[in-house]
Amino acid sequence: MVNAQVTQANDTAGLVATCLANNVTLQVAQNVGRAGGGAISQRKRKCIEQVFGWSKTVGRIR
Repeated sequence: MVNAQVTQANDTAGLVATCLANNVTLQVAQNVGRAGGGAISQRKRKCIEQVFGWSKTVGRIR
């Protein structure tokens, strides 16, 4: 048995039928909390990058 990981965009009827015919198990990734999670993640990432930017210019971190 073979496993294949796909995204929800690739989870089409044709792909599923072909994989089932060839004894391939699909593992579909689920995007939980997609509505607001991306914006929060980007804000946190910006804060972290600002700290590293400051450390490189003022704190002399290489």
